[in-house]
Amino acid sequence: MKRKLLSLMLVVGSVSYTSAQVFDFNSQNVANVADEDSKVSSEEASKTKSAAVSFQAAADFQAQGKKIVQTRATNATLKASYMRPQGFFYYGRSLSNHYLGKEYSRILGYPYVETQWRNTSEGATAFQWTMPHASGSGDVYTSTSENPSATYVPTLYNLPTLEAKKDDASNYYKWGGAYSKFVGGGTPAADGRIYGAANYDYREGMWKLDYMEDGVKKGYIYGKREDKKVESVLNFFEKPATKYVLLGGNNNGVWVWAWLSVFSAPGDTEFKMTIHKVGERDDYERYHSLGVLAEATCKASEVTGNAESGYLMSFSNFTGAAVMGSGAGAYLEIEDNIMIELEGFNKDGVDFCIDAQTVNTTTEANAYIKAKDKEGNWIWDYYIDDEQTGSQAKTALSINMNVLYTYMHPEKPVIDFPLRSGGSQTIEISASNASLNNWEIKSIPDWITYSLEDVKSGGDYAGITKLTITALPLPDEKNGRHDDFVAYFPGSTMTIRIGQGDEVSGIEDEVLMSEFKAVYKGGNFELSYPTDYTSVYLYGVNGQQIAKYSLTGDGVTSIPSEDLNGGLYMFRFVSGKGISTTVKAMK
Repeated sequence: MKRKLLSLMLVVGSVSYTSAQVFDFNSQNVANVADEDSKVSSEEASKTKSAAVSFQAAADFQAQGKKIVQTRATNATLKASYMRPQGFFYYGRSLSNHYLGKEYSRILGYPYVETQWRNTSEGATAFQWTMPHASGSGDVYTSTSENPSATYVPTLYNLPTLEAKKDDASNYYKWGGAYSKFVGGGTPAADGRIYGAANYDYREGMWKLDYMEDGVKKGYIYGKREDKKVESVLNFFEKPATKYVLLGGNNNGVWVWAWLSVFSAPGDTEFKMTIHKVGERDDYERYHSLGVLAEATCKASEVTGNAESGYLMSFSNFTGAAVMGSGAGAYLEIEDNIMIELEGFNKDGVDFCIDAQTVNTTTEANAYIKAKDKEGNWIWDYYIDDEQTGSQAKTALSINMNVLYTYMHPEKPVIDFPLRSGGSQTIEISASNASLNNWEIKSIPDWITYSLEDVKSGGDYAGITKLTITALPLPDEKNGRHDDFVAYFPGSTMTIRIGQGDEVSGIEDEVLMSEFKAVYKGGNFELSYPTDYTSVYLYGVNGQQIAKYSLTGDGVTSIPSEDLNGGLYMFRFVSGKGISTTVKAMK
């Protein structure tokens, strides 16, 4: 399937430069789904079931928070379960009112960054994970860690299976139950529709939570109530492991949408959506806004859908100090916890209920309401408690974001030029969504020049750009120099360290890459190299140095890797003359 590219324009000079840049995010950021999605029938679309709950009046809210009680089944003594890695998303409902095919449910995350699966099992004393190898080789491995880590490359893999054990008892869990699930490294290619990045799992069913008092419906918890005590509803999205981009679609700017199960309002009624930056929870487990990132409005006349299929309330063209670019090219870079607030339903003539989902777990409290405490202060608060077990059944709202994870991954993070006379080296850059030609070059040493060549397949960008760096001769008065080449694309920054000279002799040594090898075997990295190389530096895939080792003089060294997680690593071999060569290997 052809990759849809984000078209960016950049004018760059050779060494000193100016850039006139337009980020055009008009191409749709969507999931690549191999199956034909089944449209939700009127019966399935209305899986939003009424749930009888008791709601403590907003006027009586205590400082420690309110309680909403819903009766649910009791947990088993031994329960295996896990959460997606930090900052990963579920795929939510699409704009065309389709659900993703259940057999192909996916989660979205950043590739080339170590991610940790979060164990939420109950009553277990030991664990065993069966995990597909992050390299995409098709192999699987097991881990007895409570919270194992992996580093994924940009493709799709089966999700792990967890066995939680206590004495002779075992309980198994795989996200999504019996279906085959996948983790997507980066943003998969387009299939023509936009699927929202969400923190609810649509397969569990969506609910419209009624506010009941003495058996009489008084409105909806996450929507309009007859007493109008709820000013707004909010949904929490946790801080990502690395930043992501909120972007637009269909010629709109930044784009977020919500699905409603109940809606009617005069056509000129205005609804507002606000994206807040938030910190960590306070002592009362509440979040507070640290500032507004962006906001947008939607008129009731712009809401589409019906009672059978659900209602789509779409917000686009967000404005605010954090919005970068303009028009269809506007975007937001998100690297913090955020809270998305929806208000405007607390008015006469409006009937409103946003789809919500309760999951019987002590994790992921995502849905909030804004209401007054007993002192009359507006607060964000939540809580749905399981009346039988006392555990909180956390809730998420059907709010979907158009999210893009971008990445720039150099073949090696360091380029050394050992010769005083300079020279040229070419490396490959794996990149998502746009070629390096479209990136902004933020920093370039004045003693190098560079050129770029996109690798294409069938006329389309293949996700690889060849970067050639040419170093000028080293001045006589200098023994060496080092500097950074920095490139930027919304959501990603790539830094390549460039060095020249130091203790390099004037002899023009030629180093053959075939002499250097790093192979993962038997729990170790087996290294081979020319005998005049004395040390090796180990780097993570993000370019961060992990360790330095001395090399044996016979050209073969074994490095233990039990403390290293699965993923891609870089080995930079350095000779006694200061010449260096870098190779990569996958554990």
